[in-house]
Amino acid sequence: MKKFLAVLLVFAIGLTMGTAALAADLDQGTIAQRMTGYLYDDAGNCVEVIGRLVETNVMALSNANDSIAATYEFNLKSTTFNSNPVSSPDSGYSSTVYLTVNYYRNGLSYLLSSVSGSWVIEDSRVSVTSASLNYFCVDSQHSLQIGSRAVSNNFYVGTGFSTYVEGSDATVGAQLTLTYLMGTSRSWTFTLPNYVA
Repeated sequence: MKKFLAVLLVFAIGLTMGTAALAADLDQGTIAQRMTGYLYDDAGNCVEVIGRLVETNVMALSNANDSIAATYEFNLKSTTFNSNPVSSPDSGYSSTVYLTVNYYRNGLSYLLSSVSGSWVIEDSRVSVTSASLNYFCVDSQHSLQIGSRAVSNNFYVGTGFSTYVEGSDATVGAQLTLTYLMGTSRSWTFTLPNYVA
């Protein structure tokens, strides 16, 4: 039963984040230039935050069996926290988050090997109070491989996955969720993805 619920969770995540529009095309070996993250305040309001691809080695690869890395950068501006009563004097960054996935490509099969990430706080009023990571490697022909754990800044997580996934419905990647506190009373939840499908 837990596996079934986990499958539904992964696909629900994919649908809410616009998998078809933003995910990379595994069959063509391309990497999406942007990912969309979502920042929710404690009143339930949502702001989209666009992450951009800042580093990948996919262009330099030529072998059928390659190790691919892709890093996205998400910048939260001080004005993004506009539901906070304390207004920012400028639109500088409050936080910058990096999320990297590493996966193997063997022909048209893929395996998520590790996920790493970090964040930088640039506004003294902002702090990260918790962080959690979900990571997955799934298609319709193999058993679901999924993991979840609490993480701290500058994390590295080896997935331990061993089964390659393949086909047009294959998805490998991760989702990082950070809880921010602005000042002493207002909280935000920032969910950011990095996946290929």
